[in-house]
This record gives sequence, structure tokens and C-alpha cells, in this order.
Amino acid sequence: MKLGIDRLTGAQVDAWTRFLVSLMVRGPDMVDLTRARGGEVLRASLAERPDE
Repeated sequence: MKLGIDRLTGAQVDAWTRFLVSLMVRGPDMVDLTRARGGEVLRASLAERPDE
């Protein structure tokens, strides 16, 4: 039985990709960056279109 990434289906590759990215973005540094940058983006968006 041959194992490895070459044997994964497209759906499996997609699932693994999402899983690996989720691990990366859950680190403390990325959480802090997301909080800081998210606030900046929200304030800029509200300033640009305050009626929405």
C-alpha cells in the first residue's frame, strides 16, 4: 500500500490545507495581530461609510 500526499483526493488535500492554516492562525502572535488589524479595518470601514 503506497502512502503519501500523492494518494490524497482533492477533498482530502483541501481538508488538510484548511487544518494546517488553522493551526498557523491560532498562534498567540497571529491572534494579537488579527485583533489589532481587525480593529483598524473596522474603524476605517465605518469612517468611510458611517451609514452602513
